[in-house]
Amino acid sequence: MVLEFLSHLETARTNTVRTRNARLAAVQTLFRYIAGQQPSLAALCSPVLAIPAKKALRPVLGYLSEQELGHLLAQLIARPGTENVITCSSACSTILARVSKNFLT
Repeated sequence: MVLEFLSHLETARTNTVRTRNARLAAVQTLFRYIAGQQPSLAALCSPVLAIPAKKALRPVLGYLSEQELGHLLAQLIARPGTENVITCSSACSTILARVSKNFLT
């Protein structure tokens, strides 16, 4: 029943592997609790607890090209306002950290 639910998440609902694993973790937590509270049901809970999580591929982080970065900063600078200054400052510090990391390694 649990395997059918997990399969339904991936096929019919087109959820990602990460979402499937999160739902599996929630179900396993419930079954772990039941097995702890009612030891007589532990044997019924063990097949669910034995279902492994699927390996999820991590997305590759891309970097902005020089042209894209220039466009982003131009948009932030063109709109005056406190929130844009904070956003621009945060973006610049993140970019500088990445650039320095790439050149220092």
